[in-house]
Amino acid sequence: MVENNFIPGIRNYRLGQGFTLFWTFLIFVLCLMPATDLPKAEGIPNLDKIVHFTLYFVLTLSAFTTLKLMKTRINTILILSGFFSLGLLIEILQFILPFNRSFSVYDLIANSIGFISGWIVYRYFIANKIV
Repeated sequence: MVENNFIPGIRNYRLGQGFTLFWTFLIFVLCLMPATDLPKAEGIPNLDKIVHFTLYFVLTLSAFTTLKLMKTRINTILILSGFFSLGLLIEILQFILPFNRSFSVYDLIANSIGFISGWIVYRYFIANKIV
């Protein structure tokens, strides 16, 4: 077994909690910004989907790692369902709010692939290294 500081910068759960909350806030801000305020990336196909994947991948790693450091019992299905619900809520808000954004099933799919991939990496490469 490796000490709890095997991930650089995450030495205790409080830092993990702060980062997870910050990352969740960042997801809301980036996904609900008016489309005109978003940077344009010409020449990178599907960059939007890569961003969605990355946001939820990092959120999942952070949340599960923090919960493990807190020695909290982890209900995987409940947490992953919460991440899906977060993505769905944001997509609905994009549809409702007047920010020139739209609901996208493909964004939900990218989110889902991101958090499922994050859980797989956590489960098979990180969880057993946290004491």
